[in-house]
Amino acid sequence: MEAGAEDYVEFIKLDPAFKIISNNYEFVVPQEKEEYIKRLCEKFPEEAKGIRKYFALNKKFFDFAKKWYEIYGLKKALYALRHMGTALSTLFHLKNTLQDILDKYIKNPDLKEILSQLWGFLGLPPSELSYVYYTIGISAYMEEGTFYPRGGSQKISDAFVKAMKENGGELFLKSEVEEILIEKKTVKGIKLTNGEIYKAPVVVSNADGVVTFNKLIKRKYLPKKYLKRINNMVPSISAISAYLGLDIDLKNFGIKDFDIMVNKNLNPENYYNEIMDGVKSKSFVVSVYSNVDESFAPPGKSVVTVLNLASWGDKKENRWKLETDGTRGEIYKKNKADWLEWLVSRAETLIPELRNHIEVAEVATPVTYHRYTLNQGGALVGWASSREQSIFNRLPQKTPIKGLYLASAWAFPGGGVNGVTLGGKWLARKIRKKYKIKEKIN
Repeated sequence: MEAGAEDYVEFIKLDPAFKIISNNYEFVVPQEKEEYIKRLCEKFPEEAKGIRKYFALNKKFFDFAKKWYEIYGLKKALYALRHMGTALSTLFHLKNTLQDILDKYIKNPDLKEILSQLWGFLGLPPSELSYVYYTIGISAYMEEGTFYPRGGSQKISDAFVKAMKENGGELFLKSEVEEILIEKKTVKGIKLTNGEIYKAPVVVSNADGVVTFNKLIKRKYLPKKYLKRINNMVPSISAISAYLGLDIDLKNFGIKDFDIMVNKNLNPENYYNEIMDGVKSKSFVVSVYSNVDESFAPPGKSVVTVLNLASWGDKKENRWKLETDGTRGEIYKKNKADWLEWLVSRAETLIPELRNHIEVAEVATPVTYHRYTLNQGGALVGWASSREQSIFNRLPQKTPIKGLYLASAWAFPGGGVNGVTLGGKWLARKIRKKYKIKEKIN
């Protein structure tokens, strides 16, 4: 609301939130948290006590974090003092992985799989994923609801752009930054690859942290310890996605959900290991966008994505078959075609004869994600969300360069739409306060 963008995007409530199909069960995750807990307790009655304790712990941390993040300055410190027990408990749990907490409250492996299903959004399996970051992020779905922007996620960006322009801002597309200009450890502006220079006392980078500090800034301006920390951090995984336009309406064939997550591995660790090893996994996600928003496809047709998580792999490996100069040649295109065939074959276990109804098909690899974002390895959510790289261990928004700030998945609080949006809001507040910029009242 502070950006003035809320009037330019409409959200569709998702109910159910998503569906899981595993080797041993099928489970539909509803929109409402209490209904979700009820269904879990009915399916796993022997785990009812642990289920309720697990969700109660999640809510405690979510409620505390939501309020703590919304205030700043002295109010933040006073709030932490008034809720000292929860604050200390939060700090204590920063050392825990999601697996640690699941093992504490839950015994059934299928139930653990359901509760941790959305680990892929943050790019690490439960054994490596920060529990606190996962629960604060994922609890938002449970506590506040699951929604999708009508017209696609691009509409969120469009809304911010429109609000920015209404407030005097300008947007430059296809304008790559060559250098962040610095004098005496103070930012002075930016230089584009076409030679244009824009002077400014404040620069906010939302680029890959490695790109920002290794490519756009001369090393002499950065403390060695700071640079070493960045270069030792690990990016998140990427994905391989097939985007399909179909000549049928999948709702007529019994496929009525938006997100359908098909687990064919024994556990998330196996799936993650396949990703890192470059194996074509049998696990996949199907998202039927036209099921939630009919504007995505003409009547009687469907728009579908079939996704495997993926890794760039070792640089020497050339997993995605690029040319020696890094360009995308015929071998790369053939590799994409092979992946398309694989993803379609996996989706056909859910949608028989899918290939016979494809009118349009496109594939995005980690190379594609890198091409359009310049994120190393095509990383989906910035740094991997491990305990060592989450919450207070994320790169802070303030940098060693005066006037240079970070607001992206690579900085505090972290990746995902919620994390990045909140990070941008908090940084805007900081900059407005520091430079005494009055808030515009609509």
